[in-house]
Amino acid sequence: MKKIIITLLVLVICLSFCSCAGNSLKGTYESESGRYSVDFESNGTCTWYQSEKFFNGTYQKTDLGWKLNIGGDGYYSNTVFTAKFDGKNLVISGGYLNEEVFYKVK
Repeated sequence: MKKIIITLLVLVICLSFCSCAGNSLKGTYESESGRYSVDFESNGTCTWYQSEKFFNGTYQKTDLGWKLNIGGDGYYSNTVFTAKFDGKNLVISGGYLNEEVFYKVK
């Protein structure tokens, strides 16, 4: 009986760690075209790079993937993107992007 309880506790702990890992997009992703990249931090912040400029933002987990809120700099307006995994690649849509594929580079 002790072994069963210990096994169940270990299983619950492992599942807890797995569910938490899915809430973060830590790493750097670059678009297939090479025009854009985004760097995700584990604390829910991100930096969007395009046209030799960078824009700070945040991201949060949703039911279908992630929602990215990227701030403008006065020249560009604030933009909301959605991101989801398609296999191992990240697909980002919103604003001026329509399902742009991003590859993890680090």
